[in-house]
Amino acid sequence: MCQSIIRWIFLISLTEKESDMRKNLKEARQKAGMTQREVAEKLGIQERYYRFLESGARDGNFKMWDTLEDLFGVHQRILRELSSD
Repeated sequence: MCQSIIRWIFLISLTEKESDMRKNLKEARQKAGMTQREVAEKLGIQERYYRFLESGARDGNFKMWDTLEDLFGVHQRILRELSSD
């Protein structure tokens, strides 16, 4: 019982942190005035893959995050920042 509660709390915490990263990435894209399709084209990936990135389902690679940093003018550490709460 106790392990189930701890696992549940951990999953909720992880989901909230992932939510912050998704929010950061989406806001940066929108501030740059770009669509998901435009970002995907700049990254040389399919739009579907970028949607997975923005939804938090995929992490991407360092080169991809470097390109996102350049596109949005926001350091990738901020884009990928997880809440410290």
